[in-house]
Amino acid sequence: MKDLDPDDACSLIALARRFQMREQDVAQMREQGGVPDTGALGTDISDTDISGADISAADMSGMADMSGMESPPLAGTEHNVLAEDCCDPVEQEVRSLVQGLGRPQQHELVALMWLGRGDAEPEEFAALVQQARDDLPADDVSDYLLAHPQLAEYLGIGLAHFGYACDE
Repeated sequence: MKDLDPDDACSLIALARRFQMREQDVAQMREQGGVPDTGALGTDISDTDISGADISAADMSGMADMSGMESPPLAGTEHNVLAEDCCDPVEQEVRSLVQGLGRPQQHELVALMWLGRGDAEPEEFAALVQQARDDLPADDVSDYLLAHPQLAEYLGIGLAHFGYACDE
């Protein structure tokens, strides 16, 4: 590794662990019925009774025709609550850290994850960096990294190949 500071990788590992723990907590709460499906608007309306609602013709006249709109997701449709939450502070920290790195550091970070995943041997790291340079989209690398649930583990293993370890 010539461009990526191991401390940056360690910071990302700590954030990725926090993010993964929150993901697991949400999944567990959903299994126990504690996280409602929020549909498209962020409000659980699955058990809402509107039969006694007092809606006048004047109220209805101001509403747009919604007949051509797509339906919101069906209740019970699985989706990643935290990955879709634009305001999750841990996700925002991950994104900020990754976006704050230059492209060479981002490429090495992805290559480090691939190395830790076992895609190549440590002596092939330069080829992994080149592959990241060639294959990664020019936009947000953090999306790619956050899509890997074992990101923290892979980065830790990758760092270990270079003799680095993060303080826990």
